[in-house]
Amino acid sequence: MTMSVAFSTLDVPTADGNADSYLARPDDGTAHPGVLFYMDAYGLRPWLREMMEAIAAHGYTVLAPNIFYRTGRAPILPMPDSADPAAHAKFFVALGPARAALTPDKAVVYPNTRHGFTMRDTPVFDQAAYDRHLTDLLALLRRASPST
Repeated sequence: MTMSVAFSTLDVPTADGNADSYLARPDDGTAHPGVLFYMDAYGLRPWLREMMEAIAAHGYTVLAPNIFYRTGRAPILPMPDSADPAAHAKFFVALGPARAALTPDKAVVYPNTRHGFTMRDTPVFDQAAYDRHLTDLLALLRRASPST
């Protein structure tokens, strides 16, 4: 079941000034589990709003600040398929401390996709892989916050 969604833009204060942000949440006036949405390098745009609204419609408050964060935790990592098996190993090494939070059930490979496959506004978008990714993501969020 999906819910009606409220969407707004807001400024998040940072040490370097305000960060433009998107906020999407169920429009029922109650509190919901939060999701921090890490965007790609292209920043805030209509497709990110659509993605956030899709997540919010399933009972989550979603925030996407237009700044890059450093984190030691990565609960889900959509990975494109690669012909080079060493590419995945190189990627995990590049994650540094964040790789400790990744277990086989959290690092998901989407076969025959390219980096950026979830972004409808790029040439590598893959609708079937995006649909699977959204299903996987919502399942993960339900496991992390079973009250939704």
